[in-house]
Formats: sequence, structure tokens, C-alpha cells
Amino acid sequence: VHPFSLKHFASSAPIANWARFAYPFKRPSLPLFNAHSQRVVESFGLDTLRLKAKVTDVHTTNGGYLVDTDSGQLAARRVVLAVGMGGLRYPEWAQQSSVADRVAHIFDASFQREAIDPSDRVVVVGGGISAAQVAMACGKTTSRAVTLLQRHAPRIHQFDSDPGWMGPRHLTAFHQTPCTCTRRAMIAEARHAGSIPPQVHRDLKRAVRAQRVDVVQGMVASASVAADDAVCLTLTDGTVLTADRVLLATGFATERPGGAWMERMVHRLGLRCAQCGFPIVTADLAWRPGLHVTGALAELEVGPVARNIVGARLAADRLLAAA
Repeated sequence: VHPFSLKHFASSAPIANWARFAYPFKRPSLPLFNAHSQRVVESFGLDTLRLKAKVTDVHTTNGGYLVDTDSGQLAARRVVLAVGMGGLRYPEWAQQSSVADRVAHIFDASFQREAIDPSDRVVVVGGGISAAQVAMACGKTTSRAVTLLQRHAPRIHQFDSDPGWMGPRHLTAFHQTPCTCTRRAMIAEARHAGSIPPQVHRDLKRAVRAQRVDVVQGMVASASVAADDAVCLTLTDGTVLTADRVLLATGFATERPGGAWMERMVHRLGLRCAQCGFPIVTADLAWRPGLHVTGALAELEVGPVARNIVGARLAADRLLAAA
């Protein structure tokens, strides 16, 4: 859809004016965003094109590819790998057998915030927007203040990278850099990892004043289980935090996403990868003829915004040009 599709949709959407856009940057409300998305799905019949299955392998065939799934095999002339992020990032202390079953990552498919008992002592570990939001959400339903454990002071940024990365202001120099290691360093420097936007920071400060959230700055040195089955987190400064629930909002691992089947495909097809393991692709995001990438897999070509909605639009323009 064209860049101002949502804005044009809002002029006729049956949604109250106050629920349309928010200051700053005219951020769309969730009802408006969902209504526009549903209109796009219906207009293009996207629901009829969606198949639910788990990919187990990808093979080449005459004139295209065969995609093995747990629901059968698909034949395609082109394949676009849009597999999202890598695996979840777990701190080393959280992987100890004694506490592993008492620690939950908020992006794990089995995590259910609604299952937290109102009387539980909750510690949320993480410094970014997801950590702040889940801490505030839990703070509204628990009888005790939720502890938000952060390694660093709040990093306040409106965007996850400078808006200049959406266009030539920064991308020109990026694309003129042939070394993929240098490109990876540029991406790492451009991203505001573990940051939160000003509005969320203001909401968090209000939650702290209301004693629903208690922010603690520090790093976990070790974790153990107490006699009452609670988890004890010992920080590097000697402070001990006790919790019935430890929630990790520590983001995603940095390795190439896709897992075992992606690894097999890379070796079988001899696909080029940078030192960081991510694809080296052409300008039209082709890893090899007919096999394209988008999202995190395309970031060495699209740049730091590859993982978000802007990156999806930039990638889509290139894919359409190659079609």
C-alpha cells in the first residue's frame, strides 16, 4: 500500500477522533492501526493466502524451490525468507538448572502474563521498552510493587535508530561501504539498544511515583532458590532481590535467525554469509537467484531499520523491482 494509506483510511474510519493519532509524530492509535490492517487483509485476500505450517527445509528444484513443512511440501518459483529475529537471549545465570524453570522470557510462546498471581513478588529484568511496559502492566495487577532491574540508567530515544537511516542521509555511506564487518559495526552503532521513548519513560516515572514499580539499577551476579521456593538474585553490589516470578525482557540473540534448517540450507546451497553469519545479498535482496530475504536477514543490505516496519517497506520496494 502507498505510504499514506493509513492516513487516508483514517479520514473515513468509524473511529472517534480522539482515538486516531497521538502526539508526537502522529502515532496511530491501536484501534486505528488494527482497523487499517484488517482492511488491507480483506482488500488483498491475504487471509486466504496464509498457510500455517513449520518449515523444516528448503531445496532447489528445476526452475524454483521446494519448501518442506510439517504440513506437506510447497513448490515455488521464488522464496522470500522473512523468519523474524533470532532465538531468545537468556543471561547465563538464568540457564542454571536450579532456577531455569522459575524464570520466564516474556517473548517465549508459553509465557502468559495473566497467569501471574496478584500476590507474587515479580522481578522484571531488562532495560528497554518491553521491560518497562511489562513491568508497568504487572504493576497494575499485583498487590506488591514490581521490581524492574536494569543494567544501566534509562536510555531515552524516540526511535530505535536515527530517522536518517530511512533514506540517503545515512544509507548512502552505508551502501558505499563494501566491507560487511564495517557495515555490521555501523548497524550496531546506529541502533539504540535497550532504549525507551520519552512517553514510555514518563509513564514509568508515574508508575514509580504510584509505587507500582520499583526501578533498581544493577547486574545479576548469581541466582539461587531459597527454602520457600523463591528465586534469590544476588547483584554485583551484594544486593539480594527475592522473587516468586522472574521475567526476562532481555531481547533476542544476535546470531542469524532460522535455526537448524537454515543452517542446513546454507551449507547445501553454498550461500554466502558475512563473518557475523548473516546473508550477503544483492541489491534486490537475493541470496541466490529466486531466494530472497527480508527483515533481520536483510540488514547488511537494508541497514539498521531492516527489522521494523520502515525496513519492511524498503525491502518490499526492492523485491517488487526484482519481480
